[in-house]
Amino acid sequence: MANEQGRYLGETIEAPIGADVGLGQVLYCKTVIVNNPEIDKKGVWFPVCADEINEIIIQPGESPKWTGSKQLGVAVIAASASPITATMSGTNTTILLNGYYSPGEMYIPTGASQSLPDGYFLSQPGAICGSPLYLTPGVIGYEGYATASGYGGFSCFQPTYFGATQGVYRVIGYAQDLNYPYVVRFAPDLTWIEF
Repeated sequence: MANEQGRYLGETIEAPIGADVGLGQVLYCKTVIVNNPEIDKKGVWFPVCADEINEIIIQPGESPKWTGSKQLGVAVIAASASPITATMSGTNTTILLNGYYSPGEMYIPTGASQSLPDGYFLSQPGAICGSPLYLTPGVIGYEGYATASGYGGFSCFQPTYFGATQGVYRVIGYAQDLNYPYVVRFAPDLTWIEF
């Protein structure tokens, strides 16, 4: 796959989104109840982070589940969400479930010489190809840049680096090519560790 921003190769689906999504943002799938059997049976995708508790109904006696434990995908086409109601099924977009993706500009945290926040990929000086990428927590805020939030990021840093105190460590891929505009292997691990 050529490393060209927004390019992707792999398994994709067309699915509804429940919130606005950006190019390269990591999403999770959940059920949205709107009392329409046709819609209630479809998975709806939302931006995810490593320290968010699921918005699912918890059965009596169960512990909360982290959204980091759910099925993940990457938005390879940015889209604005439209309402999901009993009569409206929302906006669909293309979601990469497994494969290669070129996120384009990356954001390098404070202390580095570069800060290009138009994507959801966080690298670090000295990062190496083949290193794991983790789901980021929502607490990071990306140094105040409005174009990228802590939701839906993947990085070379473990979540606790950003100050998260609870959530999951989950490997969601690997750095494949660290030359602009970069190539990552998106391959979410089916296991995770709570912290």
